[in-house]
Amino acid sequence: MKMKNTLTYCFLLCVVFGITRNNASGQEAPGKAKHQFVVMPRDVGLPVVVVQPESPLEFVETHLLVNVDTGLWIPSFRLRNRGTKPIRAFTIGFAGSDERGWKADNANQYFMPGHILTLNDDESDEIVPLTESLRGRLRLSGPMKGIMVLLVVSVQYADGSGFQESGYEALGEYLFSVSGVLNDPRVKQTGSSSPRPPR
Repeated sequence: MKMKNTLTYCFLLCVVFGITRNNASGQEAPGKAKHQFVVMPRDVGLPVVVVQPESPLEFVETHLLVNVDTGLWIPSFRLRNRGTKPIRAFTIGFAGSDERGWKADNANQYFMPGHILTLNDDESDEIVPLTESLRGRLRLSGPMKGIMVLLVVSVQYADGSGFQESGYEALGEYLFSVSGVLNDPRVKQTGSSSPRPPR
């Protein structure tokens, strides 16, 4: 089970590298064609949110989307300020890969307690039904293909204080190191790089 979990994390790295290079900014160039997405079946790809009791931000309506044209995965989520202070900036991380940030231009745009925020929502994008044809073309069937780990990296409050996730760098380093296991020929052939311990 431990090796299976390790391989799942490895696949996360492979997937997220392709995703975030195209979506880190969350913005579309003027005049660019509309993008269509399907919602990733949860038995094929799963968003995993790190438990962070001290973080003032809470992920809501979290799921993965698949670009119909490219097959790339992207995270889709909204954030709630569950804290007691206005927020002027924050950074969200896709562990082991990339980050996405937000900052208020002025005090009138502070992220207030109890409010919900959507990052760089593009109204030209469209979510379409996952038909059997699309499922086959996008290879969205069979065993679980990966997960995407999301977490709050840092938060800056309006009063100058902040929140910082101390385990973020360690998690990223761990996922990078685990990626080497996936590239080990022994793993590709047998699914394990070492003998399994006796039960």
